[in-house]
Order: sequence, then structure tokens, then C-alpha cells
Amino acid sequence: MTGADGLPPVGSAGNVLLPELSFKLSLRLPPTTDPARAAKALKETLEHDPPYGVQVKFESEGWHGWLECAGLRAVARGVHHPGPRR
Repeated sequence: MTGADGLPPVGSAGNVLLPELSFKLSLRLPPTTDPARAAKALKETLEHDPPYGVQVKFESEGWHGWLECAGLRAVARGVHHPGPRR
């Protein structure tokens, strides 16, 4: 993770569902890996069945062995936290 928006400072952080988070990720890929295929697999994994009705949006840009995920955004506006998932 190379950046994040929406997180509280460590001193006031807690285990709660936040209304909106954004992350920037950077992943090193093996030389033979196709960045577009890796981005597609990561997008499918992250966007599939997120908990508590959260909406996840994934955007990426790949090049020269790096996968830059410039926009991993999770939005949970007005979502009621029902407790642990089963």
C-alpha cells in the first residue's frame, strides 16, 4: 500500500466500519506475468461479494512488471453493520 484516504489517525483508530476508504497499491509482478491479466484477476477478487453491502470499485494501470492500483475504493454509506459474517 502506497497511500490511503479515509483512515483515522492511529491514536483514534478503532475496529469500526468506515463510510469511505480509498487505497493505492503497488504490486511487483514476475517478469512473465501479463499486467492486464493480473489486474483483471485482482479486480475480480476484490470486487466479488464484499461484506456488509459495501461497494468496491477497482481501477488499475500496469506496466513493466509493476501493477499500479491507483483506485481501490470502498464505500459503505448508510450501511448497517449486522454483526459478523457467517
